[in-house]
Amino acid sequence: MDVEGHEYQILNVDIPDRIETICIELDIIPPYTKKRAVKLLRNLYVQGFEATTFINEMNYGHYPILQLFGLRTAYKLITTGSGKAPWVPYVKSNLNLTDLCELIPVKGVRHLILQR
Repeated sequence: MDVEGHEYQILNVDIPDRIETICIELDIIPPYTKKRAVKLLRNLYVQGFEATTFINEMNYGHYPILQLFGLRTAYKLITTGSGKAPWVPYVKSNLNLTDLCELIPVKGVRHLILQR
């Protein structure tokens, strides 16, 4: 689901039981704050969803590196020596709600796979 912020309205309801997986691009950009994103995720966790995958993608400035070297080499170049900078790409799996909420930025976009 990539609906440019409308995920807050779409998912702020009781999700039918037959829906077992939600793949979402979560926009945390004004007027959608981190507080509102956390509230949405809490609602989904109450309904039995859990984040099986959390993706913080590379920022747009890395795309020329990707084009030159390919994904695997570019990822190694970008992550080597960059410590825990917030823009470094990473994937986390099977997160509890507390850990997930800590990963939500004040501003940005994250990709999630939530499953029941």
